[in-house]
Amino acid sequence: MHASVQAVCEAADALPPVPAHLDILHSELLCTPIDLQAVKELVKGQRLLCWHVLRIANMDSISDSAKNLEHAILLLGAERLRHLATACALTLPPRMAAGSDVFGMAAQAGLRAMIAQQIAVDLRYEEPELAYTAALLRDLGKGVQRQKSVSAHKEKDSERRIGETGAWMAALWNLPTRLVEVVRNFAAPAQSGADPVLIEIVNWADAVCKAATGFLGQAVEARACDALQDALKLHLLDASESERKHIAESIWERFSNLLSVMGEEAH
Repeated sequence: MHASVQAVCEAADALPPVPAHLDILHSELLCTPIDLQAVKELVKGQRLLCWHVLRIANMDSISDSAKNLEHAILLLGAERLRHLATACALTLPPRMAAGSDVFGMAAQAGLRAMIAQQIAVDLRYEEPELAYTAALLRDLGKGVQRQKSVSAHKEKDSERRIGETGAWMAALWNLPTRLVEVVRNFAAPAQSGADPVLIEIVNWADAVCKAATGFLGQAVEARACDALQDALKLHLLDASESERKHIAESIWERFSNLLSVMGEEAH
C-alpha cells in the first residue's frame, strides 16, 4: 500500500497541465451529435496529434491532411480519438527543445508506436490502433524516474516503479483499463485483467525500436533505414528480405516526417 500511495503522489506531481485543446476536444466528443467540423479543426490545430491520427488511419502525409483528416477521425471514432489525444498530451508535450531528452523520448515513442501497429497488423490483432496508442504510453513513468540513479541490483525494482508510476498517470487521465495494464505490466508477466497479447506486441515493438536506433537511453538519432530492416528480423521471421525492406522504408519515412513535425512544434 505504501508503494502504491507513493506511486500515486509521484504520478500526480509528474502530470502535465491539461492542454486547453484537450478539454475542448473531450467536450466536443461528448456531444450528440458530434460536430465533426469542430473536431477536425481542433485536431488540425495540433500538428503532433494530427500526424498520429493520420498515421493510425494509414493516410497520406500531413501535407494532405485537409482531405484525409475527416476520414481518419471517422475511422478512429470518438473514444479512440479521445484516448489517442490523451496519450499524445502525456507523451508528446507541445513544447520541447530539439535534441533534449524529452524530444528523444517522444521520438522513440513515435517510432515504437509505428512498429507496434505493424506487428499488430501482421499478427491480425483485432485493434492495431490500440497497440499504437499503448506503445506511445509504454515509458510513461520513465520521466519521473529518469533522474534517479539506479544500482544494478535495484534495476528490476526501478522498472517496476516506472510501470507503476506510469500506470497511475494513465489512470489519473482516465485512460482505459487495458492501456493502464499495459503500462503497468510491460516489465512483468501479465497479471489478471491485463491483455497479454497487447503487452507482448508492445514489448516486441520496443525490442525492434531499440535495436534499430542503437538505444542508449539518449535522444533518438536518425539512422539508415537498413538498421530498421535488420531489426525487423526480431519479429517478422516469415517475411522475405524484400518485404522487410518495404516495411522498413515505409516506417522510416514516416519516422523522419514525425521528427520534422516535432521539430516545427518545438519552435
